[in-house]
Amino acid sequence: MIQIEYGQNTSLAAADVATVFDTSGIRRPTKDLARIEHMFANANLVISAWH
Repeated sequence: MIQIEYGQNTSLAAADVATVFDTSGIRRPTKDLARIEHMFANANLVISAWH
């Protein structure tokens, strides 16, 4: 059984976020890691899931 760990407002690496966006089909500026980092640094809420 796969165990999933959830996080709230956990610090995420911009490169990891870009990889998730690219593989999921979400259209975001994934080549601009500084922009992604800024987006998440200023987010009110970030929920993540890890396995």
